[in-house]
Amino acid sequence: MLTVTETVLKQFDQALAKAGEADSGERCLRIVRGEDSNLSLALESPEPNDMTYDYEGRTVLAVPEVYADFCADKTLDMNEEGKLVLS
Repeated sequence: MLTVTETVLKQFDQALAKAGEADSGERCLRIVRGEDSNLSLALESPEPNDMTYDYEGRTVLAVPEVYADFCADKTLDMNEEGKLVLS
């Protein structure tokens, strides 16, 4: 299972609040395949088979089942510059 640090969950929660999603709770950040075939984040509704991560009672991140094995032994964190790091 992907490990997501508290720092990242809090940042995602704040980003969703700025995007006006804090009250609706319908959409979260979801891992998707980006234009350059790398993984990226999109503002989407979680799918039924997604692995979800909550912060203070709301879903802030969804990981599609197709990426679950790839992410299983990884940690999503932020580096000193505030950039996401999947390691």
